[in-house]
Amino acid sequence: MQLVSTANLTPLTRQEALRLWMGRNGQSFTAWGGCMGISGNAVSKLCDQDTMPVHRHEQLLSLGVPVELLPEPMDLKPGPKPRGVHGEFLAAFRGA
Repeated sequence: MQLVSTANLTPLTRQEALRLWMGRNGQSFTAWGGCMGISGNAVSKLCDQDTMPVHRHEQLLSLGVPVELLPEPMDLKPGPKPRGVHGEFLAAFRGA
């Protein structure tokens, strides 16, 4: 039997590496969510983002998740983002 070589030898994304690590270590988003007091879907969404709240990052680290597989810990202020100059112009133009 011959092995078929694939042309796709690109490095794994952080999200792909996390899911591979989870599979190899018998982990699941549902189990993590139970430990964190949130749903497994919420944990999955947190892990797919570029940043996550610092306290959630610390919770996942305490569950044994490697730091290099997690998004950057950062507490972002909720609410609308500041408008740029173009947004201010459009708001003034529309009478807002």
